[in-house]
Amino acid sequence: MSAAPSAPTPPAAGAADGVRFIDLDGAARARRRLVEVMTRLRGDGGRLMGLLLVRLHKLRDVRVTYGEAALRDLLDSVHQRLAAVAGRQDLMLRLAEDELVLVINGLRFEEQLLFALEKAERLLARSFAIAELAIKLDFTIGAAAAPDAEVSAGELLRRCEVALLHACSEGRRTSCFRDAADVRRHTSRLELVAELEEALYRNELQIVFQPKTALETGELAGVEALSRWESRKQGFVPPDVFIEVAEQSGLITDLTLWSIRQAGIHYHAWRQQGLTIPIAINLSPVALHHPELIPQLTNVTRIWGLPPEHITLEITETAAMTHPERNLAAFRRLVDMGFRLAMDDFGTGYSSMEYLKNFPLTELKIDKSFVQQMSRDINDRKIVRSMVDMARNFDLQVVAEGIEDQEIHELARNLGCRYAQGYFIARPMPADKLVEWARAGARCRQGR
Repeated sequence: MSAAPSAPTPPAAGAADGVRFIDLDGAARARRRLVEVMTRLRGDGGRLMGLLLVRLHKLRDVRVTYGEAALRDLLDSVHQRLAAVAGRQDLMLRLAEDELVLVINGLRFEEQLLFALEKAERLLARSFAIAELAIKLDFTIGAAAAPDAEVSAGELLRRCEVALLHACSEGRRTSCFRDAADVRRHTSRLELVAELEEALYRNELQIVFQPKTALETGELAGVEALSRWESRKQGFVPPDVFIEVAEQSGLITDLTLWSIRQAGIHYHAWRQQGLTIPIAINLSPVALHHPELIPQLTNVTRIWGLPPEHITLEITETAAMTHPERNLAAFRRLVDMGFRLAMDDFGTGYSSMEYLKNFPLTELKIDKSFVQQMSRDINDRKIVRSMVDMARNFDLQVVAEGIEDQEIHELARNLGCRYAQGYFIARPMPADKLVEWARAGARCRQGR
């Protein structure tokens, strides 16, 4: 990142408790100088050293809104607050207008770096008085320590930069990497994000379907669409791993929209074969409010002839309750369009009855953690019975997840659950295998 040609001048050396300040212009040259300075400070003994890399966000907005003088005042205030973190042996360096480094020289123990990181975050989080206004500054801080002489100054800076990227990717203000393992974990994660993005672009993911059957009759009542990924480099990636990566990287909306398109394609193919199979699609809270969600759902219903009432959108209880008022408006819009709405993993969150009664839900899916223990734990049976009774009072259909044996299947039926889903019934399978499975058991309604 190149420095602005007219970068504001930082306070003079010694302005804050004697901390020295070195002003470096030009990103590449600044980093080379930084490494040289750090190497010289560490000396032959390779003393313990820590870095705080601070990135300031939206400085252009400050310049445009309040003017150059206000931006200069803001940066002066930032310098002064960071200087308050430093000791007399430490250095503060500017790599660019929006990037500063605090070199913590001669740490006695690594925890001192965490103390400095927490103090820097606390100071920068306070409001700044700019142009007679109090404004909040957006920032991210990456921290890293070099615990021994084996870690060079250049490697320490790299670790600090990766820590900053890690904080940005997870929407956090700070991140601290203490060793090479931290860097490897995040680097591997960044590579996984890039691979997943490429796989979505090339349509290389697979979709499988897990049947949901009526407990009384065994009839196929629908399927849940689930994504699977065989990475070119890493082989099979567990769903919980790549879905978490998708959520943290912002790719979850692309994954959700891909699932919706795939649902339409396969529903149409099944209809061509004389089978009508409703489909449930997992909906992330990010995708719920994405502007492309409604157009994508509308296109699928029109292009592939997938009726809205044959699409159930599943959102977890925890996600639904994160911003209940905002989510409620989105839920109502989807239901008004004819789509069905299910609350997944019910029982694992803390749903307010006030919101639950107002959510336009169609069904509750009782989390498998309660269902799978019913045969051994009477309290889980009582919990499931209470959930079923509550759902009936709200005119909701109940799906028992995680049915893995005959005994649990019978218990779920006796307790009043209407539908079942789990490995005892069937594992997730490709679309063509689903057709074979449905026809072999005669569990699917033919046509409409």
